Order: sequence, then C-alpha cells, then structure tokens
Amino acid sequence: MTESNSPGLNKPLYSIVLICKNSANTLQRMFDSIKNHTDRGGEVIVVSTNSSDATMEIALKNGAIAEEVGERFITVIDEELAQKINEKFVVEEDEPIVKAGAKLFDFARARNYSASLASNDTVVTIDDDEFLERSEEHTYELQSPMASRMPSSA
Repeated sequence: MTESNSPGLNKPLYSIVLICKNSANTLQRMFDSIKNHTDRGGEVIVVSTNSSDATMEIALKNGAIAEEVGERFITVIDEELAQKINEKFVVEEDEPIVKAGAKLFDFARARNYSASLASNDTVVTIDDDEFLERSEEHTYELQSPMASRMPSSA
C-alpha cells in the first residue's frame, strides 16, 4: 500500500521548496498549480523572509511546512567590506556602488536553507509568483511573470 492522501496514487519522491516575502497575492495561485503534488501527499516547504502579510497563513492552510526566518539571511555591510567591494568593482571616477550600512539579502543561502529542510533527495525550487501549467501531453511547464517581460531571442 502506498502512503498517499489519494488512493491509488504514489506519493511524490521530490519536495517543492520556495522562499518568499509578502507573497499573499501570488502564493495561492502557485499552490493551486501544484495541487496534484499536494493531493498525493507531496512535500512543500515555504521559508518566509520577514513577511508581514498572510504569507505564512496561506502556506500552512495549503499543508506546507512553513518557517518564518525573519532577517536571518540579511547581512549589513560594514565599512571594510564596502571598501573591498568598491576597490574591486568601481572604475576610476565612478561613485561607490556599496556603502557601509547597506543591507544585502543572501538569496543563495536562503534558497539552500529551504532545500536543506526537504525530506526527499530531489528538490524542485519554484518562486511564489510562478505556477505549473499542465499541457495536453500531461507534462508541466513552468509559467513565470518574468518570462513574459524578457525580450524574445528571435
């Protein structure tokens, strides 16, 4: 017998993970698009980075494992680091690109952290404003608002 919420369907052997902040307006659409995954007992991990809207409530309502990490992945750049970055990347008379006190969100660390919470070896990362659309061939295509804003390569 397979472990699943729906009889006769195998539990997915991959986890879907995402990081987000204040995603209440887009998160439900993403969850709706992966309903087949969650209906079969598939794991979804949501790591929220200091959300002040209903992001966490939506994630939990949809059965996700959800964690609010606040500003855990934000680094405040000190004077020494700002100087090193500017020395390396600023050319001649250009203005400094980084100033002491600026905040840096370490996206890679946050994404890797979300993947570390998955119980499966295979992890699919998706953004909160993306969704999966099933085609006639019964495959899925990732839909992203960013793709519609990028210039065509034709």
